[in-house]
Amino acid sequence: MKWTKENLLKALSNVKIYNMPDDYISGGVFVTPVNAGDNMICALRKDDENAGLSLAFFETVKDKFQIPAIMCTDYETFKHINLPIIEVENISQALYQMAGFVRDSYNGKVVAITGSAGKSTTTGICYEALKRYGADGNINKANTVFGLSWNMTDYDISVPYWVNEVSLNKGMYPSARLVRPDVAVITNVAPVHLKTNETLETVAQLKSRIFTDMSEGSFAVLNKDMEYFEVAFSAAKAKGLNILTFGQSENANIKVFVNESSCGLIIAGQVVEISKLPLPLHILLDMAAVVCVFAALGLSVNDDLLNVFKSFKPLVGRGTISRLKLDENRSVLVMDESYNANPLSMKMTLDGFNSLYGNKENKILILGDMSEGGIDTLNQHKNLAQIVLDIAPSKVFLVGQYMTVLYYALKEKLDVCYYSGVDALLENITSHIPDDSYIFVKGSHSVGLDKVIEKFKGN
Repeated sequence: MKWTKENLLKALSNVKIYNMPDDYISGGVFVTPVNAGDNMICALRKDDENAGLSLAFFETVKDKFQIPAIMCTDYETFKHINLPIIEVENISQALYQMAGFVRDSYNGKVVAITGSAGKSTTTGICYEALKRYGADGNINKANTVFGLSWNMTDYDISVPYWVNEVSLNKGMYPSARLVRPDVAVITNVAPVHLKTNETLETVAQLKSRIFTDMSEGSFAVLNKDMEYFEVAFSAAKAKGLNILTFGQSENANIKVFVNESSCGLIIAGQVVEISKLPLPLHILLDMAAVVCVFAALGLSVNDDLLNVFKSFKPLVGRGTISRLKLDENRSVLVMDESYNANPLSMKMTLDGFNSLYGNKENKILILGDMSEGGIDTLNQHKNLAQIVLDIAPSKVFLVGQYMTVLYYALKEKLDVCYYSGVDALLENITSHIPDDSYIFVKGSHSVGLDKVIEKFKGN
């Protein structure tokens, strides 16, 4: 979106604009140094505010980028910067209004992807597949209401497709109203961030709010095998949406398969092989969801799409597999799932690791706390015991306060070590790993298991 002075005045309520020429034009708004860019408006915050850059951070970026204007809540505080100033009452609300203006200006098709696990990977695959037609989206970026807002201020309204990852933030309603998808995907539901008196059925109901502002005849894409499928199905039906499903179920529209010689998808009764080697089930399910999206958009499943699937590489920390040398005598394979964890994603990725390497001798699991479990967190950690036992690892390392319950459930049955924090683990982790080990690493980002990956790479 190209922002002119006229567009800013139309989009923003109670706005005051200072020192801005009538022929002003810029891109969207950046709120962190990471998403800064040339010709983008910089959102600046006062010391007692939360949204935007601090003045100190502004000093680090002002000479690196051509900044055409700043947005703030107080002209007097920042008038010394000597740039055009867009004064608003609240930065978060202003970004939401700007994003809404961009959405109102867009005539293409919008895909929204939500779910308790797999939404980032599904979004990444979908974006990569639609990119050749022309696409924009919040790829590997913030998926909250605030995150969607600042992302959308800079979306390209000339491309035919937008792909949005959407989290269950502020009850989903604000994001649903902002995005207004033509195709909405629910990858699955899991007991993530549960509050008192909330159930898994509650999660399904909340995720289904993504349908709130969809038009009749639009499309819902649902995981046929997910918990409380009927809740999402009924919500989609009530809105008059067309429904496409994916999963392992026989009656799913797009079915995934894994056998000893290959894996892939079954599309309209036709077997489509993705790989001769087994892929983790969750990756295949993400691909199946994308096929449903293509069907909803009226796009064919052709060689270009299949090549995207076959060449797809997971995002860092979300399933990347690397062969690393710890030293001259030891080479190991590492599946890096260190970016985040909840009960469903932990189970799915452990199952995926087992399907790939279950027959190997030196299987090592490094598991960290799942910090998104809510009120039932301890039971969710304890319930991992049987999944771990089924893998039959040679050694297990557990990190974090909640992993104590899993430690006591496993300590009489497996070679298992417990650490309260990742720094203690880092002190001697490499000394425990033999040559030709197959290592699985997963935990919530707050645990810091990405440091383990970096240590492996640094040896």
